Amino acid sequence: TKFLQRALGVDDDGVLGPKTLAVLQNENPRDVMRQTSLEQLNYERRLAEQNPERKKFLPGLENRIRNRLAIFGKV
Repeated sequence: TKFLQRALGVDDDGVLGPKTLAVLQNENPRDVMRQTSLEQLNYERRLAEQNPERKKFLPGLENRIRNRLAIFGKV
């Protein structure tokens, strides 16, 4: 939910409440999926910078995001 909220530009409180849903209604689903995926990837990259042990997980995550984006169109 926080990745979605960041993609939408609303407070990322982790609650999928009325404010988030109201903004979401006016957005293109493909654009939201793309931006949410990028938010997730950027977050994981930041974590890997802080903890190099996490870097081994980045290729799998990037693969899943590439697969997701293949469905919704490239960024």
